[in-house]
Amino acid sequence: MRHLALQKLVIILVMLSVGTTTGFTVSVQSTRLPHPVQFTENKGQWDSSVLYKCEVRHDGFTWFLERDGVTLVTSVIDSSSLVGAVREPPVSLNDKRFDPDDRIQHRRLKSHALKFKFIDSRRGEPQSARRRQSHSPLSDQDAPTNLGAFAPTGRMRYAPTDKCTTQEDVGINSDLPFAQAKWIDAQGELSWHNNYFLGNDSSKWAPDCRNFTRVVYHDVWQGIDVECYESKGHLEFDFVVHPGADPKQIRMVCEGLEAPIAGGGRTLLSVDSIISITNRSRTGVSDLRLSNELSLPTSLGELRMKIPGAYQTTANGTSGNAVTAQFRLVSENLFTIDLPNGYDASQTLRIDPLVYSTYIGSSGGEIVNGLTNIDNSSIVATGVISGDPQNFPVTPGAFDTTLNGSFECFVVRLNISNSQLEFCTIIGGSGMDIGYGIVNDGNEGSVIAGETSSSNFPHTNGIQLWGGSDFFLTRLNNTGSRLIYSTLFGGSNFDGATGLSGDGEGGAIICGHTISTDFPIIIDCYDTSYNGYYDGFITHINGSATNFTVSTYIGGSSYEHLFAISRDSSSIQVTGQTSSHDYPTTSSAFDTIYHRNGNDSMDCIVSRFDLTGDHLLASSYLGGNGDDCGTDIKIGNRGDIFVSGCTTSPDFPVTSGSLDTVYQNKSGFITKLDSSLHSLTYSTFIGFSSYVRILNDNNDGLFITGNTDSSFITTAGSFDESYNGDVSDAFIAHLSSAGNCYLYSSFLGGSGQEMGKSIVKLENGNIVVGGWTSSINFPITNNGFDTTYNGGLSDCFITYIRIDTSEVSRVFENLPLKYILLQNYPNPFNATTTLSYSLPITSHVDLRLYDLMGREVSTLVQREQRAGTYRVLLDGSRLASGTYFVRLQAGTFSKTQKIVLLK
Repeated sequence: MRHLALQKLVIILVMLSVGTTTGFTVSVQSTRLPHPVQFTENKGQWDSSVLYKCEVRHDGFTWFLERDGVTLVTSVIDSSSLVGAVREPPVSLNDKRFDPDDRIQHRRLKSHALKFKFIDSRRGEPQSARRRQSHSPLSDQDAPTNLGAFAPTGRMRYAPTDKCTTQEDVGINSDLPFAQAKWIDAQGELSWHNNYFLGNDSSKWAPDCRNFTRVVYHDVWQGIDVECYESKGHLEFDFVVHPGADPKQIRMVCEGLEAPIAGGGRTLLSVDSIISITNRSRTGVSDLRLSNELSLPTSLGELRMKIPGAYQTTANGTSGNAVTAQFRLVSENLFTIDLPNGYDASQTLRIDPLVYSTYIGSSGGEIVNGLTNIDNSSIVATGVISGDPQNFPVTPGAFDTTLNGSFECFVVRLNISNSQLEFCTIIGGSGMDIGYGIVNDGNEGSVIAGETSSSNFPHTNGIQLWGGSDFFLTRLNNTGSRLIYSTLFGGSNFDGATGLSGDGEGGAIICGHTISTDFPIIIDCYDTSYNGYYDGFITHINGSATNFTVSTYIGGSSYEHLFAISRDSSSIQVTGQTSSHDYPTTSSAFDTIYHRNGNDSMDCIVSRFDLTGDHLLASSYLGGNGDDCGTDIKIGNRGDIFVSGCTTSPDFPVTSGSLDTVYQNKSGFITKLDSSLHSLTYSTFIGFSSYVRILNDNNDGLFITGNTDSSFITTAGSFDESYNGDVSDAFIAHLSSAGNCYLYSSFLGGSGQEMGKSIVKLENGNIVVGGWTSSINFPITNNGFDTTYNGGLSDCFITYIRIDTSEVSRVFENLPLKYILLQNYPNPFNATTTLSYSLPITSHVDLRLYDLMGREVSTLVQREQRAGTYRVLLDGSRLASGTYFVRLQAGTFSKTQKIVLLK
């Protein structure tokens, strides 16, 4: 047996996932089993060739694991075989919710089976791989539990043997061209058993069938194992190539295809030349434009198998450099996996979207507010520790290992390649200290900005302007052991810094808010006078903290808070929020009027200065009649401005054709303005969110993180397509440059609450997200620094995810059979009601609300949507009581429903 410490090559083939219908849906929590994928042993209830059966309910697929490969069975509704139709019975005699034409239609299922067989490359190509194999569709009545009915032509079988689940050699028949495992090991036995009492012959009953979480095929090829397990509700197959083994041995044939695998024997485009996983339009899965995939034609539609991005890992499973991987077609239905640029055989190669994920925390509460990367391996994070934490992982030799107050700033540097905590230090005094932002100082150190009320906050020789609660700027060396500088800055009252941008020379440009009338400013700067209540400020401190070269107020007579700042070669940009009707705007700006709706309403603000802070180049309000707040700002390739944030304004300005034009309660938004802030290039909602952070992708697209609920739109084949529950999940997404579709979008969370607070891009193009979670089952990798939730209010998380990856996606699904608009529920309603409709095909949907006089009240949906069922939550809290009409137009279908609002 090979020594466990030996390094190996792992190739993960994510076999299948089902596409998720995108659209505007009502918030519904998903119920997750503790083990959504399990392997049930065969004790005679299925065909004798079957070792384990695995039903992936999330995808709608059934897998049968056999000694020489795996068989997939999938089914869809046969719309051509109407068995019967009956009226839906009313709930009561007075129930008018159901249209007389709406009927329950009973239809058969039709099924298709594919066999993925391991091929022994030493014996050449099997004859079955040189001819077309096909199946006829099977109805649900034709689908017995015995898999023999699904056997493709020429399929070879073995008699059952108990040795398949022991560590014994089961032998290989040298006359057969396919490969077999030397022994098969089921691991992770679950606490429950399944019973199969089929028919009246008790000799064929199968009681107490064990369930497992992983099945390993050992030595399928010489020195190469195949591991089968669940990952985020999908079934994954890992090819594990041990040291000295040749990955070229890996060959698989797909039997049961309706036509040859697409590609015609050519080499498909390699993984590392793909920019994003989908680049799909909003019409959905059929618009995939990837080349690093295999198309598998079946009688039910097309299966697509795509190879995810590859990267090297070390012996202990930690990540490293990217490696090119690709499918190569050998014949019509025989394929292998190539590594055209080679790989380091002393390290593991892993192909999987989730590269690295870890908790960092203690028994108190921790939040990551900011991330920066030093290189492809080292991530530095800052945030706050609260409560009375125990066992926070401070490291020996760090600058400060003692918790001095109830709220402490921390800085942690984590190597995501070897999962080592390079350092973890406290920075603070006896008061409240919060780290809000962090940037690379250009010399492998980091610069941290935040706010402090500690009179004994650690500082070095520097500017040292202090009074009341000030902001701090601290530069830490690359080992976390020494402060290069640390300075306080502010006036005699409260000052806080929440936005930070590095200058590349060890200094930083900071923005925030102040109520100090004597806040230190530069003579002849844009605004030298305090304007009232809270003002925003912008300050630039040099790399030795001996001087500040920019410092100005900006604000009106009421409240301003600046949350984010960015700088390019010619200007400084800030965003935040204001309640001032006289916030300074420029004459040609997009919006120069404050949108007041009550004394406490806030507008988002976007302002642009020259690099000296002396001149306001452009400034605009951005918002509606509710509360609007800018949480991040970035500069595009041509000087355009990207702003993200959250809004409670149903009339927030969005543009036609953007990703989402339908307001939800507390929506996130992303708006792209031209460089003069004169017009919107696009503006879109992004579903429920109270916090959104953005990052340029160098092609005018955006990477996004924040928090969201179940209405968030995910892309098929993403890391996690399902909402995980509680108040909110974190999310990660890649928005197209036109702002009209997600190239990739995924939930990121567990059964508790999450928020993504910061996002950075590594030099290799991959993404790291940081934030906080209260979930004991947040997705953590086995090689994480801390794999166990520490308790308390929350833990930090740091997750390295490869978002240009994908899985095999089913491009056919169980779709509605016709257009339907159901009666709203409840009806009559008070405040809110749910509208439901179904689309049998991709259609342009127009859903509008009219009053009794036929006047349009609101456009609820106006965009193209994939086939599926959708739910829209209508908020009538601002409408008068009375009768209204909802009209759905989709394709050539049109229908109107009457709804009643009673208050």
